[in-house]
Amino acid sequence: MILQVHDELDFECPVDEVERLTAMVRDVMEHVVDLRVPLIAEASTGITWADAK
Repeated sequence: MILQVHDELDFECPVDEVERLTAMVRDVMEHVVDLRVPLIAEASTGITWADAK
């Protein structure tokens, strides 16, 4: 993780690890605590932060 802006996290990784990193981060974020309402983490990717939106 190289940056956090409010509720967004910015990661940098090799292209061939993007899917694995995305799955891992979503899993951790969605299961960090047990609540009655499910937590849902959205993920997007791109070469730049702007491209990922």
